Amino acid sequence: MKTFFWLQWVVSRATLVVSTRRVKLAFDVDDVISTVDVQQHYNQLKVKLASASVRHYERTSNDDWAAGVLRGRVLEAREPTNAKEDNHFLAVTITQAQISNLPPSWKEELHPKLLEQKTSTDSMWEIYATLAPLEVVLQPSVLENIVSLVHQMSPRSFCPLQGQVEQRVSTWQWPFCYVTAGGLRLLVTTEDENSENDDTFMFVVGKVTVNPHPENPICRSVLKSTF
Repeated sequence: MKTFFWLQWVVSRATLVVSTRRVKLAFDVDDVISTVDVQQHYNQLKVKLASASVRHYERTSNDDWAAGVLRGRVLEAREPTNAKEDNHFLAVTITQAQISNLPPSWKEELHPKLLEQKTSTDSMWEIYATLAPLEVVLQPSVLENIVSLVHQMSPRSFCPLQGQVEQRVSTWQWPFCYVTAGGLRLLVTTEDENSENDDTFMFVVGKVTVNPHPENPICRSVLKSTF
């Protein structure tokens, strides 16, 4: 009898607000889909965020919250350059499997370097993540407010560990990470929206890809087999 466990949890919208007496930051996420899949051959966790953004607000003289400069934009996703691409904000898939229990057809899809490595553990971890192109709007006052919030949330004191810490041999294996990020556009601007002068610096980072098994594009032949 084949047994498995599958659970999906959907959150339509969630907001985290961090505030002080005069400023606040709002972290908004929409359509968060989390899936847990426990099978005989593998365990898998999937998390997908349709959209996410960060905005800042300032308290007015009427004791109300008003959006900051540029409608309070701090972080948001840009439109993908390719219309055929999935426009989700973030998608992460974490898979844990025991290599000896995998069917032969599944082992053929694994990278040869993964099967050749000699480790004391028989398990493997893989992380696939895709991130949408991001745009960050940074202003001196917003940066100052973020630093102030972090300072207020940091612990005032800490208690160091007493006694000698026992050293244990860990069998932890680092996962194989496959990451594709759509890029980053950082705008450093002033607080004057009506300024006619040049008041914005733009830093652009293109698409970033992380692969634990990159293919060497340059063909090389062995000159001396003794090396």
